[in-house]
Amino acid sequence: YTNIIKFYSNILKDCDLIYSRYRKYFFINNLLSKKYNIPLVHEFNGSEVWVDKFWNKVQVDNLDQKLEDEILKNSEYRLCVSRPLKKIADNKYKKNNILIENGVNFKKISNIKGNFKNIKNNLSKNKIKIAFSGTFGHWHGCEVLAKAYLYLYQINKIHDLELIFIGSGTTLEDTKKILKPIKNLSYKFYGMVDFNTNIKILKNCDILVSPQINNQDNSIFFGSPTKIFEYMAIGKKILVSDCGDLPKYIFKNYNGFLFRSNDHLDLAKKILYLKSTFIKNISYNSKLTAKNKFDWNKRYQKMYNTIYNK
Repeated sequence: YTNIIKFYSNILKDCDLIYSRYRKYFFINNLLSKKYNIPLVHEFNGSEVWVDKFWNKVQVDNLDQKLEDEILKNSEYRLCVSRPLKKIADNKYKKNNILIENGVNFKKISNIKGNFKNIKNNLSKNKIKIAFSGTFGHWHGCEVLAKAYLYLYQINKIHDLELIFIGSGTTLEDTKKILKPIKNLSYKFYGMVDFNTNIKILKNCDILVSPQINNQDNSIFFGSPTKIFEYMAIGKKILVSDCGDLPKYIFKNYNGFLFRSNDHLDLAKKILYLKSTFIKNISYNSKLTAKNKFDWNKRYQKMYNTIYNK
């Protein structure tokens, strides 16, 4: 503790605010905030005690919950990335809970060119390309997208689609098993790639999907997926599940489309619709939404204005 205080003393002497993403057991910023009398803002992406219990299958007890509550309660502000999380924070911590969704670096994505030869050569030229980018987590719904693709391929005999997954995680192998009956490998798993390569792949696709599902304990999905805002900034057709806060980001026929969460048949239906339908200005509208509403600079400005009452 003494060494940490010494290390931070020179850094914090000129600081007006400490910003920290909440992490389980990580209370050093609370101590630094008290010692140097600097306001602490915790970014609240969800209860890590809940995540350990339901997603990581780790045993938790009352002490874990008490420590989490103390860490969050003893910060000046809590920045909640979704309305479900703000509702939890309002019930537990009463005041100074700010709703600020995740966002995107619009300029950075705009400056990444999609004409990357190696990627183009690795993608089918005459197929509609459907892509997911992100973690294969319990809440990301990759299996739903795989089931929708399998249904289109086997039942509807739609063979002019190519499915692309970028990323890795817990449900990766389950997702691959769903697609195993498709023998001609009209799908690709890129695994983990760097940010620029990720964006280049997505820019060469036609439909970008964010298939989140609600939580295992039947509570509402509480995330604010960065991928949705990246999809917007890229300017492709977007398909997003209707769970949690996600319908607040997507407006039908304007910047994207919704489908029923955890319903692979509805997702398949929407893919067929977008495959054959021209939607005027959807690319422009998506980019405009990302730039004007969800750019990180806009999120920072909202936080600053709220904290300093501007």
